[in-house]
Amino acid sequence: MRFPVGLVLAAFAAAMSSSAGADDIGAAARGVVRIIVASKDYSDPENSSVGFGSGFAISPHHIVTNAHVVEAAQNPYADTVVAIVPSEGRRALTGVVIAYDSVRDLAIIDVGDTRLEPLAIYSGPVDAGQHSAALGYPGNVDRATVESMYDLITPTAPVRAEGNVSGQRRIEGTPALLHTAPISRGNSGGPLVDECGRVLGINTYTAVTASGDSPFGFAVVSQELMSFLHEHGEHFQQVGTACISMAALAQREQQSRETAAREEAAARERGEKAQERRETLAKGMIQESRENHAVTSALLAVLAVVAGAFGSVLFFKDRERPAAAAGSVAALALAGAAFAFFSRPSLDVNLTPVTDSVSAAAVPVSGKLVCQVQPDRSRITVSSSEDLPITWEANGCMNGRTQYVQEDGLWRRVLVPNGTETVYLQEFDASKGEYVSTRYLLDQPDMTRLRDLRGNLTSKSCTADSIALHGLEKTTETLIASLPARSNEKLVYHCQPSS
Repeated sequence: MRFPVGLVLAAFAAAMSSSAGADDIGAAARGVVRIIVASKDYSDPENSSVGFGSGFAISPHHIVTNAHVVEAAQNPYADTVVAIVPSEGRRALTGVVIAYDSVRDLAIIDVGDTRLEPLAIYSGPVDAGQHSAALGYPGNVDRATVESMYDLITPTAPVRAEGNVSGQRRIEGTPALLHTAPISRGNSGGPLVDECGRVLGINTYTAVTASGDSPFGFAVVSQELMSFLHEHGEHFQQVGTACISMAALAQREQQSRETAAREEAAARERGEKAQERRETLAKGMIQESRENHAVTSALLAVLAVVAGAFGSVLFFKDRERPAAAAGSVAALALAGAAFAFFSRPSLDVNLTPVTDSVSAAAVPVSGKLVCQVQPDRSRITVSSSEDLPITWEANGCMNGRTQYVQEDGLWRRVLVPNGTETVYLQEFDASKGEYVSTRYLLDQPDMTRLRDLRGNLTSKSCTADSIALHGLEKTTETLIASLPARSNEKLVYHCQPSS
C-alpha cells in the first residue's frame, strides 16, 4: 500500500483518540505504536517511498522496532520523516532513530518529551505451546479498512492476533520464536506478548510460501532484544516470574487461607486435648493428695485418741508428769489431724490454658521497614520485584508524605498520578506487616474519569486534621468503588524492621 510522500508530510499532524482494552494484553497495547517512514531521496527521486511498521515503548520516551522498518531513515541523501502514531491520544509524534542494528534487525526511536506507556520484557523461559498474542498494525487490515492517509495517522488501537509459541529457530543467525499468532507486513517491530502482556519477542518475519503468507511468524527473542538495549544504555523493565491469572492467584490465596484455617483448627484441637490431659492428670494428683491428707488426718486422730486415753490412765494413777506429756501428744496429734483434714487441696482445677498457635502474636510494625515481595502470593506483570524500603508511622503516614486512611484495621490509599495511565490501590496491615500494591493499567478515558473523581487531592503531606481525614476517607471510598473489577497486577510484600 503506497501513499504520496507529500500527503504523508502534510497530514502528519492530525490525530484523534482511541483507547485500548482493559485486560493485560489490552493494557500492553497502550504502548504499541504505528510507525510511518516517509522518505524523499533527492539523489534518486524514484527511490522515494512510504513505509509502515509497528513498534512499542520500552521507556516513556523511547520505542523499539525492527531496523528494516526505519531503514530509509539511514539514507543520508534523503529527506526522511519518521512519524509515530500512538494507540491513543490526540496527535501523532515525530521520532528520531537513535540506535540501529541491521544484523539483529533492531532499532530504537526517541519521541522527545511525549510520555508513552512502556511494556515490560519477559526474561524467563518460553515453552512450546505457550499462549501468545501479536500486537501491531498489519498492512492487510489497513488495506481493508483505511480510506485515507488521515486514517493512518489517527491514533488507533493496534490489531490483536493470538496464537501459540511453536518453538525457537534462528533467522540469519539471530534467535527467534516461531509462533502461530497471525502477522503480516506492517506487524514488523510490534511485540509478541504473553497473557500477562509481557514482551516475549519482537515480530520480524513471516514465513512465505508459493501460495502466500503461511500461519507462522518469527519474533526476535526477548533475550536478544534485552542484550541490544543494554548495549545502548537503555533502561527498561524486565520481569522473570511466570504468568499467573488473577483468578488462579485468588484461588491460590483461598487455598492458603483454608490451609491456614485447618492448621489453626488442628492447633486448637491439639491444645484442647493437651488441656484435657493436664486437667485429668492434675485431678488425679489432687485426688491422691486429698486421700493422703485424709489418711494422715485419720492416723493423727487415732494417735490423739490413744495418747489421750493413755494420759487419762496415767493421771488416775497419780503419774501427773507422764500424763501431762501424753496429753500434750494427744493435743498436738489432734491439731495435726485437724490441719491435715482442712488443708486438703480443692477439687476445683484452675490451669493456664495450653496454647498451640501456628502464628505468633501480632505486633504492629512501624518505623523504617524493608518489604520483600512474596512471589507465591503476587502477580507480577510490569513491576520490579526488588525489596521496597518504607517508613511507616502509627497514624497512617507513609514515607513522611502520603496519608493513608484506616478501615477495619487496614490502612488504604488510592493513588491516581498525572504522569502515567496507571492507578494504584495501596494497602498496609501494620498488625501483620503486610503491604499490598494493586495496579490498574487503564486507558485515557478511564484515567480522566478517575482524575476527576480524585479532584484536587494531590497533597504530598500527612495530616492529623479530622476534617481533612474525613474528606480523604470519602474520596478513597469513591475511588475504590470506581475501580475496575479486575486489576492487572498485585504485589504482596512482607515488611519487617530494617537492620
